[in-house]
Amino acid sequence: MPKLYTKTGDKGLTSLYDGNRLPKGSVFFDVLGDIDELTSHIGMLSAILTEKKTDGDYTFLRVIQTKLMDISSNIAVVDPGKKDTVPKLSSEDVYTIETLIDRFENATSLLTEFVLPGVTTADAYCHVCRAVTRRVERGMWRITKASGIQKGKKDIDMSTVEIDPIIHRFVNRLSDLFFAMTRYISDDKEIRLKDMREWD
Repeated sequence: MPKLYTKTGDKGLTSLYDGNRLPKGSVFFDVLGDIDELTSHIGMLSAILTEKKTDGDYTFLRVIQTKLMDISSNIAVVDPGKKDTVPKLSSEDVYTIETLIDRFENATSLLTEFVLPGVTTADAYCHVCRAVTRRVERGMWRITKASGIQKGKKDIDMSTVEIDPIIHRFVNRLSDLFFAMTRYISDDKEIRLKDMREWD
């Protein structure tokens, strides 16, 4: 069995999925690290909600984690000739997030004041997920709007790097979903999410 450590990153370089090696401080790895952090926070949120032992169905959070892994793959493959090798998000994925937002919002009272995190552990973690999602979104736009040359094993002309607009839409909606969840959870309602399953 190969060792977990490779020592290949000891000099400050690491690889994108398409094999190109770049400095670890590259904007690409900033965003990939933020997505990794977000995925971990969603895992904690899922665990907290599941441990509440309600009759809710929280599997959509696990699906969101897999969608974020797909987004990571898209960001980490810069070579246009290899873009077809990674999973794609669809407009249906965005629609699913919007449907979940609407269902949470329809079950929550009208927003009339600022929402302070921390009514419960669960709503506090929803806010953490929301905030980190916004950071992911800002980072993706830094990639999209970047210029100049990113030096690496194979230099990258940043003006040619694109992120699928559907990914931008998905991440933008995702932060709204976490906000809708915080309101629903902190509204002290019984959490019933059986009808929230959207993905098979």
